[in-house]
Amino acid sequence: MEGQNERRECSMTESWIFSIIACAIAVPYGIRKKSLAPLVFFGSTGAMLDIIMSVSACEREFQERQQELLLQKQQQQQQQDSPPRAFVDEDAIE
Repeated sequence: MEGQNERRECSMTESWIFSIIACAIAVPYGIRKKSLAPLVFFGSTGAMLDIIMSVSACEREFQERQQELLLQKQQQQQQQDSPPRAFVDEDAIE
């Protein structure tokens, strides 16, 4: 449940560049054509690309966090499963 909340928080904060580029292309083109259709088309396409890029970046970040947690858990299990080393006082052996 915690991972889903983190993904929701992350999804729209990563990318906005495609929307800006799409609007920068669409406004002059729309003025020349005297239509709002290019703005709608390019704007929605740019927003869609931004959402896709944001979600994929969040998924990648989530997977990296999951791998780190799994590695930590495995290391803890290995430490718990390994038999304790006997302490040998080298000075007492002599």
